[in-house]
Amino acid sequence: MQVFVFFILMMNWQALMKQALYYLPVTRPIFISSLQAYPNPTTGKFTISFYSKGKKNIVWNLSTEEGRILFRKTAYAEIGMNKVHWNIGGYAAGVYVVWDNSGAIKIRIAKQ
Repeated sequence: MQVFVFFILMMNWQALMKQALYYLPVTRPIFISSLQAYPNPTTGKFTISFYSKGKKNIVWNLSTEEGRILFRKTAYAEIGMNKVHWNIGGYAAGVYVVWDNSGAIKIRIAKQ
């Protein structure tokens, strides 16, 4: 009886581990450095500049601090310095978050 129970527990544990490994996030190398947002705070228009170590499409998201996505744009990053221009003049004053889909980049923007 003890061997049978142990066998069932081991089978369930292995299945659980396979499922847990499936849901582990994949770490991606960070290829962006020298991240800046200016002017911050802003009255509407601002720029995000960054240095990219590789060429890649980056999906940028603008969201509220609560996580509600307001706007999404795709920008192609070249090797070297890059700039992404934003205009949030139509949104209410407050704090917004700009982040990429990988989660490696996150920056807060204050709108006056």
